Amino acid sequence: MPEAVLNSREFSVKFLIGTSDKKLVQNVYKENEKALEELENTRKQTLKLSTDMHHRFEFANLFTKGTPGQKLDEVLQSLNITLSDFMKNFKNSDQFMSFFQNIYTMDVFVTLIVARDREKPRKIELNDTKDLGFLCTAVPYCNAIITEEF
Repeated sequence: MPEAVLNSREFSVKFLIGTSDKKLVQNVYKENEKALEELENTRKQTLKLSTDMHHRFEFANLFTKGTPGQKLDEVLQSLNITLSDFMKNFKNSDQFMSFFQNIYTMDVFVTLIVARDREKPRKIELNDTKDLGFLCTAVPYCNAIITEEF
């Protein structure tokens, strides 16, 4: 089942109020467990990096494997710009990072991922991904945000 479907409001509502299909529920739990395992594995790998390199890794990951990268490709294609031509706008990796850090929701998202991953004793929870999504949208535009627990 695609991630976009699993994270949709419609799926959440149907799942919470109308799911009697135990096989579907079991599959969702298995997918969630697999996703958490992947996050923990990535965390182990990135803990060896400096915070700055971890930040760079997460941005690269977001724009090569994530939805933002797919959206960037779509926009570039609609403008008849190749990725390599787009990349020529950046003289070095610092300019590349600066460009994407100015997309505040992305910068907050990546910063929160790095902070979460640096909390070694704390196990990554499934709700963390949803919390990151909400927080990266709110933080750039709010003076104060109150969350539960962590």
